[in-house]
Amino acid sequence: MSQGNHHIDYQTNIRGPANHHQQQIRRPESWLIRILSSKVVARLAILCVRMFTPLMLLMPRRPQWTVRRKCTQVFLDPASFSHYYTTLGGYRYHYVDEGPKDGPVLFFVHGFPDFWYGWRHQIRYFSQKGYRVIAIDKLGYGETDKPVVSLERTHPYTVKRIAGHIKELLDQLQIQQVVVVGHDWGAIVAGKVASWYPERCRAYISIGNPIRPPMTKPISVENLVQENLAFAYFAAFGRAGCEKYLRRDRNVYIQNFEAGGWHGPLNYYRTLYLNYKDDMGLVGTKLKVPTLLVIVRGDPILTQRYCHNVPKDFIETYEETWVRGGHFILSEDPKGVNGRIEDYLNSLPAAVSQN
Repeated sequence: MSQGNHHIDYQTNIRGPANHHQQQIRRPESWLIRILSSKVVARLAILCVRMFTPLMLLMPRRPQWTVRRKCTQVFLDPASFSHYYTTLGGYRYHYVDEGPKDGPVLFFVHGFPDFWYGWRHQIRYFSQKGYRVIAIDKLGYGETDKPVVSLERTHPYTVKRIAGHIKELLDQLQIQQVVVVGHDWGAIVAGKVASWYPERCRAYISIGNPIRPPMTKPISVENLVQENLAFAYFAAFGRAGCEKYLRRDRNVYIQNFEAGGWHGPLNYYRTLYLNYKDDMGLVGTKLKVPTLLVIVRGDPILTQRYCHNVPKDFIETYEETWVRGGHFILSEDPKGVNGRIEDYLNSLPAAVSQN
C-alpha cells in the first residue's frame, strides 16, 4: 500500500464507528493545538517578552541544567580589542577590526539581544590564526548610532539597508571579498549581504538561523510566533552551559544595554513588512554564495526542527553541520563553533587577494 493510500485509510478509519472513542480523545488535542497556534497566544507571548525583557539581563542567573563539561573560558576585556568608528549611510558606526590587514577576511554580524562582544571568542581565535576579523555593532546597538523612529518610519532598520551599510564599510576598507558570518538576526542580515552583494562574499555562514527564501507575502511577528512559539522568547538571555560565563560577562551586557536601551534592537522586528517589499526584488533568484548552516541542537528558540523545515532549494551550494548547546552558543561553546567554522573555511577555494 502506498504512503498516500495509507494516509487516506487512516483518516477513513478514525471516522468509522469502531473508532468513535479514539475520535473523542483526539478532539481536545486538536482544539488545544488550535488555541496554542492562535493569534491571541502569539500576542500574549509577544507582550510578555516586551514586559519582562529589561529584567532578564538584570536577574541573577543559574545554570538550568547540570554542567557536564569543565568551563575553560576566560574573560576577554572589551578594551583589549581594536575599536574603530566610521560613518555608513549617514550614521556613526562602531566596529572591531583585528588580525593582519592582508589576511582573508571574516565579517561577523551579531544577533539579538547582543552586540559585537558576542563574537569575542571567535574574533580572538581567528585573528590569531591569520584572519582579518571584523565585527560591527549593528544600527541601534552598542556604540553605533540608535536613531529614534516612529512605527511608520522604521526604514533605517530594514535588513537591506543594514546590508548596504556593510557593503559600504567594505568599500571604505577596500576589501574585495569576505566570508560573512551571522548569528540569530545577524544571520538574516549576513544572508542578505550574500543575496544582494554576492560578488563581495566568498561564503556565507549562519550560526543557528537558516536564511529563509525571499518573502512572497508579508509576514508579521505574530506569524513568526504562530509558526514557532519560541520566537516570542527572542529577548531572553538564554541558558548557558557555563556558569562562569554568565557571572564574568553579565556586567558587560548590562552596561551595554543600560546605555543603549531597547528601542533600536526592537525596531528590527518592526521592519518585517518593509523587508518583504525589499525581498520582492529577490523572488525567483538563487543564492549563489556557498552557504553553511551550523544547527544548534538544544537551542530553545531556533530549534533543530525549525532549521530543517526552512526550505533550502533556493541555495545553490549548501552544507550543514551542528553543535550542541543553547541560543548563545558563541559564548557557551566557542571551541565547538570555532571548529565548525574553521573546518568549513579550510574546504573553500583560496581567498581572493585583498590587494
